[in-house]
Amino acid sequence: MRRKTVLAIVLVAMLAAACGGSGTTKETTAPGAPQPDTSAVINIAAPEDSWPAQGVGAASTTFDYPFNTNVYEPLVSLGSDFSLKPGLAESWETIPPNTTRFHLRKGVTFHDGSPFTADSVVYSWGERQQAGKSNAGVVATLGPDSVKKVDDFTVDYTPKVPNLRLPEQLVHPSGSIVPRGKDFDSNPPVGTGPWKVVSYTPGQSVVLDRNDSYWGPKPLAQRLNIRFLPDPQTRVEALKSGQVDFVVDLPPNATSTLEANKAFKVVKSKPGRAFLIYINKTDGRPGADQAVRQAVALAINTKDYVSVVFEGNAAPGRLMAPDELLGDANKQVAATPFDPKQAATVLDNAGWKAGSDGIRSKDGKRLTMKLLGQADTPAGSGEFVQAQLKAVGIEVQIVPTPDTPTRNTLYSSGKGDYDLDLEGPNQNDGNPAFLPVLRMYSKNANTAQFAPGAAFDTLAEQSMAAATRAEVQNLSAQMQKILINDTYIVVPLAGVFRIFGMSSKVNLGDPHPSNTNQTWFSLSKTK
Repeated sequence: MRRKTVLAIVLVAMLAAACGGSGTTKETTAPGAPQPDTSAVINIAAPEDSWPAQGVGAASTTFDYPFNTNVYEPLVSLGSDFSLKPGLAESWETIPPNTTRFHLRKGVTFHDGSPFTADSVVYSWGERQQAGKSNAGVVATLGPDSVKKVDDFTVDYTPKVPNLRLPEQLVHPSGSIVPRGKDFDSNPPVGTGPWKVVSYTPGQSVVLDRNDSYWGPKPLAQRLNIRFLPDPQTRVEALKSGQVDFVVDLPPNATSTLEANKAFKVVKSKPGRAFLIYINKTDGRPGADQAVRQAVALAINTKDYVSVVFEGNAAPGRLMAPDELLGDANKQVAATPFDPKQAATVLDNAGWKAGSDGIRSKDGKRLTMKLLGQADTPAGSGEFVQAQLKAVGIEVQIVPTPDTPTRNTLYSSGKGDYDLDLEGPNQNDGNPAFLPVLRMYSKNANTAQFAPGAAFDTLAEQSMAAATRAEVQNLSAQMQKILINDTYIVVPLAGVFRIFGMSSKVNLGDPHPSNTNQTWFSLSKTK
């Protein structure tokens, strides 16, 4: 007997209500308030254009990833509350033991006018994804014949290993659908999304127009002119000078100034991206000693980290992902206390004794740890951690990582020459167990330096086969408890808000915590 994991959801009535009978989304405004100008052009300053470096052909990723311009669409979308929403699939169901059946939306066309059908899905997720593996986490569970057409608007996914998380995984933009024979880097880009590409200059700009043939509610603006400005302060100055109307990923140090100026406003999401320290526990490195890992966790004041590094635009870290993703199960994981005295005691008891300069040693080996960050790690993060750990006798050497290739070189072979990995992973997946499994499951790539062991791996495998969301939330909480409370392999620092700056005439009604799942339907501008 078939058991529905997600009830069939018909969006027609909802769309009609949202559209109010017209073809364009209506924004809720107070009586007499200025209405959106549906012919508006909105000039946007966005971070670095990472799309050109993300592979070619079948290996290419979604256009303008990770900004996600909604040129392409997945079968399922991720709401700003991390719930699953219908996308190109109207509904889906589980056919035991391991098949997910998707019922596709009818009447959808690609930007070139060709129809969207099951053939496009089979091509995108069968031939193309198997060849390019641009959505490696999902593709790893699929075989060459895992995606099959039932009829023109029905597709079955049957992973080669138990994976009932598949609908939650398909929300990632790199799982979007393309027409047969096309890729994400085809010229011109051809998707089904609410925005169409007018022009694109790699590393410089992209121009998008509203897709007036879109199957759902239409965006509130006519055109988006996006400039790629990697330097956050340059983006701020572009807004202040009137060169742009809207800034993506406003730096925290600019928020108070803009909020105090009536010409501008700031919109923030709930916490989404989590800044964490992963501790390399490879044999021979300091982090192989659990006492050292525990001391690192106890020595860092997350409230001060949020205040100093993010100027209050974050929440003190507790989990690997947003609290609400785990529901009530998040209570299983305790916040790590700030207790430098206890950190010192733990190190003393483990034989790490302070030298004349305050730095500890054991068996003639100095307690020095190399800190590796990401290129976009907020300014001051490394220095903050360095100062906090020095106070308990741990010396930190900050390894410069100005760009992704440099970081990848230092991160090579899954072990690498570093001890503290300061990252900001993004919850761009609806799976509550996504991040712990991705980063710590021993059978995944580049996890050997972190993997806690067999007990954790068992929980990870159970999460893939769990039938209900509540089960997955509970399993994820158990995994995070092992990582954060029991083994101290993960040290949460902050849950960060996404911050958008804009002129007073611009509105964004649905700030998404995830930097890859934002939609731009509600982005609007008044006359």
